[in-house]
Amino acid sequence: MQITLGLNELAASLQTAGKNDSRKYLNAICLEVTPTKALLISANGGMLSAILPHSTVTDTPDEMLSAILPHSTITDTPDEMPNDTRQFLIPRELAEQVIKSFNKNVTIDIAFTLENTVTISQGTTAFSSKIIDQKFPDWRHLIPSGGQIPSMGNYVDPQYLVAFAKIAVLLGYKNQEISLNQFSNATEGALFVDMGIPNLFGIIMPKRNLPGNTRRDTIPEWL
Repeated sequence: MQITLGLNELAASLQTAGKNDSRKYLNAICLEVTPTKALLISANGGMLSAILPHSTVTDTPDEMLSAILPHSTITDTPDEMPNDTRQFLIPRELAEQVIKSFNKNVTIDIAFTLENTVTISQGTTAFSSKIIDQKFPDWRHLIPSGGQIPSMGNYVDPQYLVAFAKIAVLLGYKNQEISLNQFSNATEGALFVDMGIPNLFGIIMPKRNLPGNTRRDTIPEWL
C-alpha cells in the first residue's frame, strides 16, 4: 500500500502527537486508511487532531493489506471502525526526521512492506522505520453521535491552543480564530476545536478545576 500526501499535512499532525510518553502509541501519527482516503490522527492525552490530507491511496489486495499490519492492529480493531479501515502508527522520530530533511511544500510517498516497515520518501530520498505494534486509542468515542456543539467555558492548556495555531499555518491558514465548544451530550468533557478549516477536526480535553484556579461567577470587586 502507498499513500501520497503533503509534507505540511504530516507536520501539522505532529503538533498534537505525544513526546516521550510511556504509551508508545501516542508518540506517533496514526495513519488511518480506507481504499479511497487516508486520515492523519494524533493525540497526546490532552488534545487530538484528525486531518484529512489531500492524498492519493494506492490500494493493495486484502490479503496483502492484512499481511503488512501489525498483529495488534488486526486483533484489536475498534468496533466503531469500518471493516475496510486500517491503522498504521508512524513513529514520531521518523516523522521528525522526514520533516527536517524535506522541503515542507513537497508531496511525500508513504509505503508499507511485509516486514511491518513504513518508508517515507520524496524523489530518491527515503527514510524507513518499524511500525509501532500497538493499538491507537478509540478516538471516535469522544464524538457523540448527533451531538450538538453549544459554546461553554472551560479551562484549557494554552500550549494546546498554540499547537492548533501552528496546525492552521501548516495547512495554509493564517490568523485563524479558534472556537472551543463542548458537545451537548458529551460525557467526558471533550472540547471541539473549530477553526473554520474544512479538512481539520480537533479535540482538546479541558483541565481540571484545581484549587486556586476557580471560576468567577460575579464581577471582581476591584473593577
